[in-house]
Order: sequence, then C-alpha cells, then structure tokens
Amino acid sequence: MSDQWNLAYTCQCIAGYDGTTCNNNIDDCASSPCQNGGSCTDLVNDFKCNCTGTGFNGTKCQTNIDDCLSGPCQNGGTCTDGINGNFFIRLLLLLTSSNKPWNLAYTCSCVSGYNGPTCNNNIDDCYSGACENGGQCIDGINTYTCDCTGTGFDGSICQNNIDDCEIDSCENGGTCIDGINCNSSFSSFFNIWLKWFIK
Repeated sequence: MSDQWNLAYTCQCIAGYDGTTCNNNIDDCASSPCQNGGSCTDLVNDFKCNCTGTGFNGTKCQTNIDDCLSGPCQNGGTCTDGINGNFFIRLLLLLTSSNKPWNLAYTCSCVSGYNGPTCNNNIDDCYSGACENGGQCIDGINTYTCDCTGTGFDGSICQNNIDDCEIDSCENGGTCIDGINCNSSFSSFFNIWLKWFIK
C-alpha cells in the first residue's frame, strides 16, 4: 500500500523546501557553490556569494578581477594581472596551481630605463664615473649625456683632451705644447708645473 494512505495528509513543497510539513529550508550552500574562497549565504532555493577580499567577482566568485584595467604600469610598462585577494585566498590559489601571480594584484614589466613596482622610477644612468675628467653627467631615459663645459676635454664622455695648439697661439716661431684648458685650480697648477718642467 502506498505511503500516502498511512498519512492524514501530504505536503507538496515549493522549490527550496522539503520535509513532511515543508518546514526545512534546503541548504543551497551544501554543495559549496562559491569558488575561490567566497563565503556562501543560503537563501530560499538560491544562494548568495560574498566575494569580498578574494580578488574575484561574479555570482559564484568565479571571475578574476582584472587589476590591469586601471592602467597601473607607467612609462610604457606591461601589466600582468594577478590575484588581489587576502593571504589565505592567495595561499589557496598557490596550492591549487593557479597560473596567476599569486602574491600581487598585478606585476609590471618595465621598458629599458625604468624600474619600480609601477615602472615609475627613471633609472639613474649617471653611475659613478660615467663622465671623465670632471664632466657633468645629465641623466636621460636609458642613457646619459656629458656636459664637458669648462673641463678642457670633449667627446661623448669628456675623454678627449682638447688640443689648444690647433690654433697657432705661439708667435715668433715658438713651439706650442698643449695643456689642459679647464676652469679649475688643479689644472692651473698643472699647467704652471708643465711649463716649468719643459723649460
């Protein structure tokens, strides 16, 4: 005999409930529908995922938020999206072999001449000794120039002593001996010493 003949009544429950009197709200979170560490709240024949702090969004926290959309990398840097979640979410993704950079919201690959988390820093190309013989180094983008003014030298790094004898500066058959024509007390002393030495 059918079970319904043993009951005074039977209840046909609407979606989301079960039990003899439809008194039980079916737990729609039991199947763990929220992904990537999202927290599940049971509703009636439905659920809601809270994706806060996971770095994901969507009805099931299934979509990685693209942190590169805001263009965080400067000066021509290339942005690679990561996971902008809390530590536990990042650890979970690391353990599940996510192919995203698990420890940062994004990473920037900088073009030559720049570095820093967002490629915001112009690398100082005026390293020690870039310009010779007292030349002043002027930093550029992945390069530098040397200002040789007043040094008595020229060339890309002020490496060439300017030959001041190219212009015939000695009269009456005098022989010109090139010195260092710069605006420094050292060079003045050197030139005086040189003239004394060659007498």
